[in-house]
Amino acid sequence: MADTFFRALASIALELSADEDETWLPKPQSAAMAVAVDRLLENLESDTDFSTIAEAARLSERTLARRFEAELGMSFRDFRHRARMVKGKELLLSRRNAVTEVGLACGFESTSSFIKAFRAFTGMTPRQYRVWKCG
Repeated sequence: MADTFFRALASIALELSADEDETWLPKPQSAAMAVAVDRLLENLESDTDFSTIAEAARLSERTLARRFEAELGMSFRDFRHRARMVKGKELLLSRRNAVTEVGLACGFESTSSFIKAFRAFTGMTPRQYRVWKCG
């Protein structure tokens, strides 16, 4: 009986792990990085200059770049891209916004650039993602 239970549990765990969730963002460890991440997330719709974020965090650009790698496990550019994709997913699931509006709210200059980036990130277009998740 226990053997059957654990086989079923292993099967479910394998199934869940196969569907990788790309909606997480790493959390900063230090106060300075928390300031940098907050400033970035508050301004995802614009291309906030890296130097502006470094200044807000009271770090040099070089130190901030190293902290992104050390604390978040990715570069500033990769973190911003991931944050934009996570925000895009959230906005698409709300079903209130057109794909064009979602792309602009996430900092993309055109619908086509948003669709291309979203497809590369999720393997499907924003419209396909919305249908898949919302029906």
